[in-house]
Amino acid sequence: MLSEKDKINLRELININIKIKDIYDSIREMEEEFTTESNLFKSKLNILKKLIIAENKIYEGFKNYPEKIIAAYNEISFSRASLFEMNVLNELDDVANDYSENLIRTRIANHFLNLFLSSDESCMSLANIPFDIDGKAYSQIEICIQIDYVNTILTILNTYLNDKKYNNIRNLLFKIKDNYAFLHEEIELDFLEHNFQINPDLNWKAKIYSDIAGLDEWEVDQIEEGLGNEVFDEKIDDIITIEEEELEDNEVFFQYTLAQILIRSAMLFLGEENAHYLQNNFKLNVYNEKCVVEGEKLTDLAARGQARINKVLAMYDEDKKLPIIYGARRS
Repeated sequence: MLSEKDKINLRELININIKIKDIYDSIREMEEEFTTESNLFKSKLNILKKLIIAENKIYEGFKNYPEKIIAAYNEISFSRASLFEMNVLNELDDVANDYSENLIRTRIANHFLNLFLSSDESCMSLANIPFDIDGKAYSQIEICIQIDYVNTILTILNTYLNDKKYNNIRNLLFKIKDNYAFLHEEIELDFLEHNFQINPDLNWKAKIYSDIAGLDEWEVDQIEEGLGNEVFDEKIDDIITIEEEELEDNEVFFQYTLAQILIRSAMLFLGEENAHYLQNNFKLNVYNEKCVVEGEKLTDLAARGQARINKVLAMYDEDKKLPIIYGARRS
């Protein structure tokens, strides 16, 4: 149960995070305006660092009290069922749509989850939930994989930010970048150390952690593959179904571009054999060649969709050449 003091601290966390989100929004505006080398930008980063220090002082009061951490998590999180589970696609929806309240609550929930998983096992039993040392290691692996995937999204997204073809949606791409940093403490710290610049290399740590925790690497591969398939299955429709003239709209073009980024990232998590299988075998089938949809032959729609898919799948050949650094942070 949360004491009255705990509830006050939780409300203060929300207030601090509202301020942090406001700073993030102003940082994004400055990134869009190419003013990240200005004194004002540095001043914003210093304010952000001070707010994070204040935030962490409150979390310290919950540290090693797992029953309080879980109670606070349940108070702030949207779903108790989400505890210890990856929520990549739910998170993406909030990130892409900039749902501030959801982002703030998820950021706090993520902090509490990390606090719980860093608790001593002898204390964790006090939380009165079915959770053992193996469960702790497995949950930490899932968090590592989620961070690895987000880092992959950001590295690939960076190529779009540096391409003039995407200038019209640059503000929307920065929204993805900064909202992911807002949600994940590890990415946030990395950005603060590097003036909010995206790492050009891929930093993956799940395999490193699995070695330390004594988990089978095969299990990590299976979780990564499952994540890759989930994202691919969910986002491939955005590549296929968007009509050509709709791409003139910036919001639609952004959704199409984001789907490309997500699928490219997912392909790297499928493993080379599975990725090549998709490249060679993903085919759109038309069962009624006489069918017409809104004045366009279904065969023509399928051909256009297949060409788009092939284009995205072919990008894997370049993406797999990205430098992968097996470590938690860039140097």
